[in-house]
Amino acid sequence: MTEELVADGCITKASSGGQCAGKSPVDRPVHTALAEREIRPRISKRGTKTPIQTDGRWVVERTNSWMNNFGKLRRSTERRRACTEFFLALATAVITVRSLIRRAWYTHRWDTRPRSPRIR
Repeated sequence: MTEELVADGCITKASSGGQCAGKSPVDRPVHTALAEREIRPRISKRGTKTPIQTDGRWVVERTNSWMNNFGKLRRSTERRRACTEFFLALATAVITVRSLIRRAWYTHRWDTRPRSPRIR
């Protein structure tokens, strides 16, 4: 049994007859479904960055991260839907105002401007 296991990243046959490492069996149905629709999959090589992710996180991921910073949204105990929607709208407004202030920091000057562009 132990002779058939993967050692040092080598691909060997498992006792069940499949491979221990390598392409996932989940990929086969996906590739056949794409081939039926005449779609050629373009999968980038491991370790290369795709053009859309060169700057870091996607805008949606970053915004979801900001929304998760509001604890009241993460653990909503409100029974009324209106209250939950209010907290969601309030969090969205706070995130939008922070973003506008952050953008204005570099384009505008005002008397009460804080020393640092970091908004706490």
